[in-house]
Amino acid sequence: MHKAGSLVAFACAPGALVDDKPEEKNSLFMKHLLKHLPTPNEDIVNTLQYVINGVMTDSDSKQIPFISVQLRHNNIYMCEQTDDFSTMAIIGTTNPTREIRSNNSSQIDTPSATTGTAGNTRIDSVTKK
Repeated sequence: MHKAGSLVAFACAPGALVDDKPEEKNSLFMKHLLKHLPTPNEDIVNTLQYVINGVMTDSDSKQIPFISVQLRHNNIYMCEQTDDFSTMAIIGTTNPTREIRSNNSSQIDTPSATTGTAGNTRIDSVTKK
């Protein structure tokens, strides 16, 4: 069942096979997700389209990732990428409950947010716990 406000990405379409690349550290899908997810200022749906294209190219269209998008807001994107943290900007919400993980540790970091005009929220920084 799909829930409004959700985005789910699958490594392959229903009923299809996935190339897990057992000889490599990550699957083909994860390889492209890790490559494109840190791209700053890119809408998450566009980012996943790059992932899909990369997987299809590398697998000669044998693996086709599948995404289910039920987002209620436009322009959800990675805002800034620094050496230590990924900072997300969530446009269209005044109640961000996101947690951001440090790229260098397994600690969970909590964002510090400010509300801008028209109820848009930008996460300005992260604080290590």
